[in-house]
Amino acid sequence: MVRGWYSKTPDAFIFAAIALQVISHEKVLVECDAEIKALLAAMVCLGEKLGPLLFQLNYIDKLQQPPTDCAECQKLNKSRRTSPSHYQSRE
Repeated sequence: MVRGWYSKTPDAFIFAAIALQVISHEKVLVECDAEIKALLAAMVCLGEKLGPLLFQLNYIDKLQQPPTDCAECQKLNKSRRTSPSHYQSRE
């Protein structure tokens, strides 16, 4: 399916992929290494057309706690450190 996306888009097209809800909402970034590896393996087919991978997390009340202190952000930071080195991560 992803290979089809690559061939059906212009050369300069950039994809922004969203992580599956099983990663971000059901497992909330815990014990989802297999799912993240599967996502990255699927997205590698996009080559130079792969842009950001988005992880849409549950609502974080910034007034209650700084975003960097929330449990989901800490889990995401841990996942970023274990991602393959050819994937850049940004805060």
